[in-house]
Amino acid sequence: MIAAPCNGARAWRGAAMDEERAIAARTWHVQTLGALRVDAGNGLQPLAREGPRRLLALLVLNRAAPVSRERLVDALWPEAPISQGRRRLADAVYHLRRALPPGALQVSGDLLGLRADLAVDCWAFDDLAGGSLSSLRAAVTIYTGDLLPAIYDDWVLGPRATAQERLLSCLERLAEAEAAGDEAAARYRQLIARDPLRETAHVGLMRALARAGRLAEALEAFSSLERLLDDELGLPPGEAARALAARLREQLAAARQVHNTCAPPC
Repeated sequence: MIAAPCNGARAWRGAAMDEERAIAARTWHVQTLGALRVDAGNGLQPLAREGPRRLLALLVLNRAAPVSRERLVDALWPEAPISQGRRRLADAVYHLRRALPPGALQVSGDLLGLRADLAVDCWAFDDLAGGSLSSLRAAVTIYTGDLLPAIYDDWVLGPRATAQERLLSCLERLAEAEAAGDEAAARYRQLIARDPLRETAHVGLMRALARAGRLAEALEAFSSLERLLDDELGLPPGEAARALAARLREQLAAARQVHNTCAPPC
């Protein structure tokens, strides 16, 4: 008769399986910024079915916190009868499990959640966005597009807006920290491209260009701001922008005066 495996052997095999699942969870990648896709080692692929796609999106937004089935049904199929909503959830869970690595989708009684060590880009972005300058640069690189852009439920609107604002904050902090005026100007232009009406970014761009000795371009940036605010809001630039523009005009006039009065031997 074959002896039953000892508790130690069973525990070892269980620990090994847990480690394999952890490695798989870290290897597989879930993209939520710019698109919702899963990389199972063969490139990023979209989820074909709407139910698993929306379920994954909602679980991602709750990160590693488990969510009750009742709450999931209410959020995903609010107008469906409870019995129908539960059937749809069961179908979505089945197909999502097949799309994710083993153990990535965790089910415990009435609760569902994702492994905390699953590689999800928006989780990495959140972790990096409040860190050092190198972390901020990494966060900006990760942000390849808005959060879950093809999901239109109300529950994604707040997190999407929060992620957008965190990106703008990263760009602003990086621009302020850049020592070289040209590099700071490039960061401010990135910021303006994403939030054209952010006047502090225009002022930062003017200062960065002036620091790089590009006074005429700094004043052109002010003129662009004037036109933008007039077209969009019917308002002039604020006091900070106007005062900076006045100083830049004086500096540019003085520089031109020196250039015009300087003899060739100078």
